[in-house]
This record gives sequence, structure tokens and C-alpha cells, in this order.
Amino acid sequence: STDETPHHHTPPHLLPPRFLLHDAPDSARCPCGAIGGFQRRTAARPCRVYTRTGVVLREIEVQECSCRSHGDTFTIGPDLGRYGLFNWNNEIIVEHALFNDYSSAFLLSPTPLAAFRRNAAHRYLESSSPHSMLPKSTFNRLFYAFVGVQFTEVAFACPECGSDPEHVICDGVHSAFAQRDRKSVV
Repeated sequence: STDETPHHHTPPHLLPPRFLLHDAPDSARCPCGAIGGFQRRTAARPCRVYTRTGVVLREIEVQECSCRSHGDTFTIGPDLGRYGLFNWNNEIIVEHALFNDYSSAFLLSPTPLAAFRRNAAHRYLESSSPHSMLPKSTFNRLFYAFVGVQFTEVAFACPECGSDPEHVICDGVHSAFAQRDRKSVV
């Protein structure tokens, strides 16, 4: 009830054939933080939507960003939250429901992320997906990026360390990942 925008889940077969940049102009951003503008030229490129049961192929409108990182050119793309999708890099898009399934599995029965990903890969094979599940390292990075942008009303505090301690231990089950300059969950 405290969410500003209600969560919507769009079934994969009802997703539009092309995700338009102007559908969410205020949230269209580059990883560098630059915001898209209507005066810039847009281009359509193919993207893959990773769902619970397989990959759905679509197109996405993007704008080239003026930023450069190690010679790479980045693109500005739409935020696809209104469809229940997490747009990682305008090429790889993941259904919120897939990651939410893992969160539920982990909370109900301590399921390792690698085991969940492998199970999802089997579902992709069973459903004759046109593409296989993401590689383990990419899936892990995406899951933690997804969790990083979610708002939760859970606060961690330690009598010795104060609020937001560097390490948090949850029921003896660990979920750790390396990331520079960021607190880890252990």
C-alpha cells in the first residue's frame, strides 16, 4: 500500500513487440545517470526478455548516450517496471516474477541461487525456449542488481556496529557476492 506505483505483471505473450522509450521518459536513463531526451534520435534494437519459462524476443527503443567508459558506448533505454520487467542493459531484460520466485524459494527453503538458476534452465529446455537461461555469473549479477534497486522496509542494526552494519548473518545461510565499495550480505 505504500508503493507509489502498483506492481504490474504482464504475461509474456501480452508484452508489446517494441518497448518504446517515450513510454517512460522520466525514468529513461543511462547507467552513467544521464536522462534521455526527446530531441535525440532513437533506434530500435533486439532484446531478450528472460521469463519464468523461457526467452521472449522483442525490440527496445534506445538513444545513444554521450558518456564513454573504457571506449564503450552506452545507451539510454526505458524503465520497464510497468510491465513487471527489470531492464539491465537494454539487451537483457528479466521478468520480476523470475527473481521473485527465487526470493520466495529462498525464504521458504534455503535454496542456493545456483540451484534455482539450474532449475530455471531446465524449465527453459522443457518449454523449448529459443535461447537458454543466462550463464550463472550473469544471472547472479542480475539478481543482486535487481535486489539492489528494490525498496524494502527491513532495517538491519547491531548494538555494536549501529544501523546498516557491513555484514548481516541470516539464519546461518549465506548469500555473499563480491562488489567493490558496497556492503556485502553474509
